[in-house]
Amino acid sequence: MQLIQQFGVSKTTINEVANTIAELVKSGNEEPLLLLANMKSMENLIKAIKSKIEPEVSDAMHAYPEKSFTKHGVTFTKTIRKTYDYSDNDEWLELNTKRKELEVQLKAMSKPMADPDSGEMIYPPVFKQSEGVTIKLKQ
Repeated sequence: MQLIQQFGVSKTTINEVANTIAELVKSGNEEPLLLLANMKSMENLIKAIKSKIEPEVSDAMHAYPEKSFTKHGVTFTKTIRKTYDYSDNDEWLELNTKRKELEVQLKAMSKPMADPDSGEMIYPPVFKQSEGVTIKLKQ
């Protein structure tokens, strides 16, 4: 817990730590790939902890009747998330399948072409490409 608490809970502190670490990398004092690997580990650790303590977090939130409250210098707000499942709607399933098929067709196009039935111009999708890094941690 001390490791987590040393970063504080303010955006200012987090930004200061981020700037310090970034400067260490830019100055050559820290190895960027090692840092990235360690950050991935921390990210996975945080996700795992959050999922394992969900019931306790919910119980703690219910101890406060207000929608929003401040504790430990942080504002907590209760929210309700809605998710929709359309898998029982035949019309939605059909449209979604057609959309996916159209995406495949459009991605295969290399240049604009006219629709043979309507004459309407059909354009290939615009796409952006950027370099990224995928990180796989050891089991």
